[in-house]
Amino acid sequence: MFRLQARWSHYALLAVAHLLMTLPNLGAHSLWDMDEGINAEAAREMLESGNWITPYFNYELRTGKPALMYWFVCFSFQIFGVNEFAARLPSVIFGLGSLLVTYELARKMFSPSTGLIAALALASCFEFCLISHAATPDSPFVFFLTSSFYLYWIGSEGNRRSWFVPFGAATGLAVLTKGPIGLGMPGLVILAHLAWTGRLKTLWDRRLLYGALAFFLVAGPWYGFVTLD
Repeated sequence: MFRLQARWSHYALLAVAHLLMTLPNLGAHSLWDMDEGINAEAAREMLESGNWITPYFNYELRTGKPALMYWFVCFSFQIFGVNEFAARLPSVIFGLGSLLVTYELARKMFSPSTGLIAALALASCFEFCLISHAATPDSPFVFFLTSSFYLYWIGSEGNRRSWFVPFGAATGLAVLTKGPIGLGMPGLVILAHLAWTGRLKTLWDRRLLYGALAFFLVAGPWYGFVTLD
């Protein structure tokens, strides 16, 4: 029997809603935003040169953003060819991921129906649809941020402290996507939450060092290699 409360049916509904708002005509129009053009060309040059460490634009060093977004676009180019559709597809995929993580977080905090409503509300936001349709780092950045909050929430339930390592890994990926704000933003939010709930002493735990290690293992190698390159 079909159950509206079933997770798989909610996933299917969210996927259909998101893909209907993002996939049609995804590659039909040119890269209209300046950032789209720069990101797509930087990824194309990375693929052409075989240098997946240091980003270039117009064959000049590009220091504006870390490399993770370019890697996703490069993989898409390798599969679908160098075109507008391939440049934008990673943002569509990460947009869907953000919806599913939002759903899981609200489902965990409240109920399945609340999770569905929260994710549908996010899917209907104009700005969210826009970044899920553009060849920019915003969509993967939102996904990694949302994931870091979800990992914190499920890992800190009942005053548990199992969130340090997965949170460190998620924020490391966010930093690889858009720089230090990937750690600063979720770090400040969680610090404020711990202070508000009187649980700052949670941070006095050696597992915080493991979380820091996970962060540096994820984000550190690229920053180290690009510095030496």
